[in-house]
Amino acid sequence: MHVRNARKGIEEMIRVVRSGGCVIASELDAETFFIDTPHAELTRRLFTSFADAAASPRVGRSLARLMRQSGLKNVKSQAAAINSMPFNMARIGFGGHVDKCVQEGLLSTSDADRWWQALEEANGVGEFHGGAIVFTVAGDKP
Repeated sequence: MHVRNARKGIEEMIRVVRSGGCVIASELDAETFFIDTPHAELTRRLFTSFADAAASPRVGRSLARLMRQSGLKNVKSQAAAINSMPFNMARIGFGGHVDKCVQEGLLSTSDADRWWQALEEANGVGEFHGGAIVFTVAGDKP
């Protein structure tokens, strides 16, 4: 999701693998992040803007197609919900983006504080629940 031209990255992976070898890539899809929170609309806005800020936010769902188009054979894809994101990981992963949204006026300081407070309270009682869908794709180099 951090590479602007995912196909070029896949083609480079294929280039360095010998014939008969296997190329495997695993990437989350930034539009599939979820967190259980009473602030659904605020979360939706934050996660949409987070995905839109990534170089290739939807690459996870595109990996299988990109691999087939790049010449790999027997491409197989598996999607898995990672539904045990620790609160501290969410804080690290989204903290900078939330701050940026406040700085750019896309989000008020009070909304950001309210959102983090709800997540911290849920975490404090063992009810924080968040994650995303990760796609793992493998294909054979002819």
